[in-house]
Amino acid sequence: MRDVLLPLCPTASSPSRRPKTSSFCRLASSIVAILSAWLTTAEIAAEEVGIKAPAGFVVETFAGDDLAHDIFSMTLNARGEVVVAGLGYIKTLHDDDGDGRADRSSTFSELPASGAHGLCFDGHDLLCTGDNGLLRFTDAHGDGVADGPPRLLASLRSPEHGANGVVQGPDGWFYVICGNDTGVTPRHASRISSPVKTPVCGALLRFPPSMVDSEIVAHGFRNPYDIDFHPLGHVFTVDADGERDQHLPWYSPTRLFDIGQGQHHGWVLQGWQRSWNRPASYFDNVPRLAELGRGSPTGLTVYRHTQFPERYRGSILSACWTLGRIYHIPLQSSGSSFEAKPEIFLETTGDVGFAPVDIAVGKSGELYVAIGGRRTRGSVFRVTYQGPQNSAPSSSPDNEAPIDKLLRSPQPLAAWSRAVWKPIAAELGRETLMARVADRTAPLEERIRGIEILTEMFGGLSLDEAVFLCKDHPLIEARAIWSLGRSARDSSATKLIASKAASKDPLVARTAWESLASLAAIHRTATNVLMTNDWHDAFVHDDRRVRSAALTADTRIDRPLEDQPLVELMRLAARNKLAVEHFALAAQCFIDLPQTGDKLIAARLMILSLGDLDLDPKTRDVIAGYSVAVDPNTLRVARIAFGKRIADSFPASDEELNRELARLLSVLVIDDEAVLERIAAHCTDTSDVHDDLHYLMVMAHLPGARSPVATQETAAAITRLHHKLQKNNLYISRNWPQRVGEALAALYARDPTLAAAVVSHKQFNLLQQAMLARAMPSSARNDAARKLIGVVKSSENEEHRWSAELIELAGTLPTDESLAVMREAWNHEELHDDIIPYLARSPQTEDRQRLIEGLNSIQPEIAEASAHALVMLGPYEDAAAWSAAVRVLRQACAVPPLKRLRSKLHVLLQTWTGKSLDILESNEANLLEVYQPWTDELVARFPEAATHLSPTSNQSSAAWNERLASIKLADGDSERGRLVFQRKSCLRCHAGNSPLGPDLAGAAARFSTSDLLAAIVDPNRDLSPLYQTTQLLTGSGRVLNGLVVYESPDATMLQTAPDTTVRIAGEEIVSLQKSRVSLMPTGLLDDASDRDIADLLAYLKTLVPRK
Repeated sequence: MRDVLLPLCPTASSPSRRPKTSSFCRLASSIVAILSAWLTTAEIAAEEVGIKAPAGFVVETFAGDDLAHDIFSMTLNARGEVVVAGLGYIKTLHDDDGDGRADRSSTFSELPASGAHGLCFDGHDLLCTGDNGLLRFTDAHGDGVADGPPRLLASLRSPEHGANGVVQGPDGWFYVICGNDTGVTPRHASRISSPVKTPVCGALLRFPPSMVDSEIVAHGFRNPYDIDFHPLGHVFTVDADGERDQHLPWYSPTRLFDIGQGQHHGWVLQGWQRSWNRPASYFDNVPRLAELGRGSPTGLTVYRHTQFPERYRGSILSACWTLGRIYHIPLQSSGSSFEAKPEIFLETTGDVGFAPVDIAVGKSGELYVAIGGRRTRGSVFRVTYQGPQNSAPSSSPDNEAPIDKLLRSPQPLAAWSRAVWKPIAAELGRETLMARVADRTAPLEERIRGIEILTEMFGGLSLDEAVFLCKDHPLIEARAIWSLGRSARDSSATKLIASKAASKDPLVARTAWESLASLAAIHRTATNVLMTNDWHDAFVHDDRRVRSAALTADTRIDRPLEDQPLVELMRLAARNKLAVEHFALAAQCFIDLPQTGDKLIAARLMILSLGDLDLDPKTRDVIAGYSVAVDPNTLRVARIAFGKRIADSFPASDEELNRELARLLSVLVIDDEAVLERIAAHCTDTSDVHDDLHYLMVMAHLPGARSPVATQETAAAITRLHHKLQKNNLYISRNWPQRVGEALAALYARDPTLAAAVVSHKQFNLLQQAMLARAMPSSARNDAARKLIGVVKSSENEEHRWSAELIELAGTLPTDESLAVMREAWNHEELHDDIIPYLARSPQTEDRQRLIEGLNSIQPEIAEASAHALVMLGPYEDAAAWSAAVRVLRQACAVPPLKRLRSKLHVLLQTWTGKSLDILESNEANLLEVYQPWTDELVARFPEAATHLSPTSNQSSAAWNERLASIKLADGDSERGRLVFQRKSCLRCHAGNSPLGPDLAGAAARFSTSDLLAAIVDPNRDLSPLYQTTQLLTGSGRVLNGLVVYESPDATMLQTAPDTTVRIAGEEIVSLQKSRVSLMPTGLLDDASDRDIADLLAYLKTLVPRK
């Protein structure tokens, strides 16, 4: 096993003598005291910015939200300055006084309007992704300002799952990582040498420095955000999980990949709404280097500097937006790749809104971390190591020889590093550089770096040079083959690469195969070399990455294999030529081959021969992944020939094989009562909940009679699901109830006795299990409802509370029984919106006040149902009720699309008052004025009710109206008003792209002066549902109001102010509910003069909507 190659610089030697014991003890005590004080200081520094770091690391704010709001991406320019991008800006952050904190920002460009997801400087020019393309900004003068609009280099879509990170690789080409909504198609494989011709989902593209044409390097990604290169040339990325499907059988966590050239990485669906990833065991996708669990991966870098301690050098640093973390992923060489064990490097403490979107290494080895995304607070943090045991210098000595400075340049792929070493390389020339590369006494890492520079700047290695280096250390040999592959021009070079495909060193073999896969053509001489070198051994190589690389390259070689049917089928699969006629051979391989790994491959090949898994959207989407799109007669033939023998193989001794065997049984639609019993019995008290669901979904697709044993085993598996989730503190994801519900509906339909068995099971005793009853026949469903309602009534356990799911289930009971349950649960305020629809279904006089309260619901459909039910109850004269209806009506006037709600409230007020008013809406009408007669009617009937509609500021509504009448509005000055607007910080929330408040352009035309002023004085009065906040209650009793930026079982991000985002861990949240409290403070104008008010209104009139 090779040691991981690190970009090391000379380190100080250790002392050769140890102090005497007494002196050493005193010295040690002093050091401990100093370190303790220093560590405390470092920890406090990290805590002050709300970020926890390992001992010795200090985290400081480099730039705040005032300099760059809502950052999407970050890089460093050729001068080493931090450059950030967000919606409609690319900015450079300047640390003028060199104190480690940005003093100002300057605008490089106001494009792309969509915000750039990736930034990469090429000298002073900038490449970025955004505005549906890969763009190039020129800065010919190097003044830090783009010379004009960018040039479109390639069309790439820019949604959330679009074109992302851009990096210049060690070959000088530009690499762009793309999500599965980018629109990567075969046209992006415009070069004949493209390793991938027909891409699936997200992909890695590369463009030559000329930017003429492009290649698709790899595909099968969901939404990787960034990439970087290891010193040995490996390309790393972290792909996003399918968070909506967590704890479902097909869920894939965030995955670290050592990207396989020309290969598929497992993700097979476009977009973000549906998720399916090939199981990790499938031979036709790249293995995962590590799994990081839930999260939204963003920035990634390989640390190739020396400021951090040695264990961080050559490691991956990867950001997670969802969890507010930076992972440190040390690497240990293993075969042709690495072993990786992620650990947390930085993470948020408390509820600080730390949402990292990108990371980059600075000139002195410091780490910059940018936060933002989804219109949240933007900031950049600076991370440095200030502890002991950092023996390597963070910068080169002044007297360092040019060749040493060239080959030891830290972070060599960064623009600021290239700005240093490229001129040196150009001056030294090719011969000097090649001499160092050929010097076997020179450090390996320097020689390897030399090969990369030769490849990028001098056309790569000659054939003779490559032949010489291929007799060297395997790491040198591998990099020489890579260089030759990036520049091979003739059959002799291809022949040398082909000869190394049979290397005993897995990295050399993998590199050779990947190089062959990217050649424009494999010459006949190279094919002959492969044939004489036992080339077929690569298809059964112990290293899976070598096997995959060989299969990919083999698609360019048309030679048969004899007496190796499994390998021949794999080769056909790689060529997309596997067909129905190959099923029998794959099935026979499965039966005959003894090795578990071979059986897994054969099982996959059987599914591929039937056209692969059918993942198209279906009425019951749970079937996706458990069926194939092939005609029933073909399935019947396959089932008759091999179904019984395949079924008899279950269960096997290997769990991964069992999972795929069960899937295969589902695909073949095996009708076998005995195998159903064996599958059901595979779900035990100790089995994993994901496996249980997998086997339940298989049984949901299998026909045939269920024995009483199978019924009881299946019922036990179903009732254990929620107990296992609860025991392991697992949260249900968004799609979990729907997909599990679809499986249960199919299971209940196939086994008429199953529903009753579930209800009668002793473990059917959790309120969460109400969802298990949704698809049950009515009799069993009612029994389930009564049993769970009994759990609530008989238990003093706080966890056994009424829930929305139980309310829904109780709603299916007979009317009188259902209404009694709803009234009993009414004391739980958070369930009112769940209860109202059932009360409104059969309105009763005793529920009138509950329905009136329903008018205040944040959800328009609940308010509509309440209004309709109250109409059915007839006339009603009550000041509080009328006030509630008028108040909700006025709020609905702020949102024109809520016409249906306004109509129902209008009918309700007519019913209550007995008065008919002619109301006519039009597109140009001021809705508040249209419905003003109902406000007038309320005040006329109940004068005291006016107080329910008045502002909550320190001044009364009457006083404000009186004051407004006395202000000479015509004297208002719009320029002075602009200053009032700025002084009151209105722009922070009312910018056109802010989620916190509406754009005020055109507001003065839409509203009367009095209504506009009233909205400023009391923002809670007629709060639009579009800007209603969420109230969050924590376990410690804190109450927070804000807009939900992101919500997942792990954490909720809440924006509580324009520049304040808080993150609350999932386990800390007691409740989340909609609130009518605006983020805009009341009383903003209490201290304003009459002239201020006139000026402000004058300024608002100058704001016109954008066309």
